[in-house]
Amino acid sequence: MTNTRNLIESGFNAFDAVSVALNDWSGVEYGSTTLILAQQLENRLYVVQLGDSQMIVIRQGRIIFSSNPQEHMFNVPYQVGSDSDSINDALRYSVEVEPGDTIIMGSDGLFNNVYERHITDIVNQFPISDDSSVLQEIADFLQDYAWNLSQNTEYWSPYAQRKYEYGIIDRESPESRGGKPDDVAVVVGRIQ
Repeated sequence: MTNTRNLIESGFNAFDAVSVALNDWSGVEYGSTTLILAQQLENRLYVVQLGDSQMIVIRQGRIIFSSNPQEHMFNVPYQVGSDSDSINDALRYSVEVEPGDTIIMGSDGLFNNVYERHITDIVNQFPISDDSSVLQEIADFLQDYAWNLSQNTEYWSPYAQRKYEYGIIDRESPESRGGKPDDVAVVVGRIQ
């Protein structure tokens, strides 16, 4: 991601930057990952998403955009890395943004454990500010909140809801409840 950021700062668009950065790692055995990254150009975010890391855009207290997980099948996300999917499989889209919009990007550890409406409620409890310390507080709170819910075996999580919708679990069975323990990464930004 450092290489990707450096390439964007030198003039590359988001997709080309991550493509070149990944190519620089070709031949290296290093595992795999999902990814989401956004580049703001004027009043648009240009997004590259591969896998089940996702993004929401909140404007005036409401979600105006929400991405969907990109999966081969339930709980099998697209990924880049050693012997994985290609960056060419990534979703590429743009979202119109306005000053004051809040951008939440996170790994599946966030979105499998916290409903988007709860994310919005949490964001709305913080003051509207471009101050990076406030944005970091929001990210830290969401990360801790998601982690705590991932450990709760009684919680009807978004992950449990999706398992139910896919017919994997019965809503009444004891093993149907619970968060999904996972890594949780959260980035929060505000459009100026």
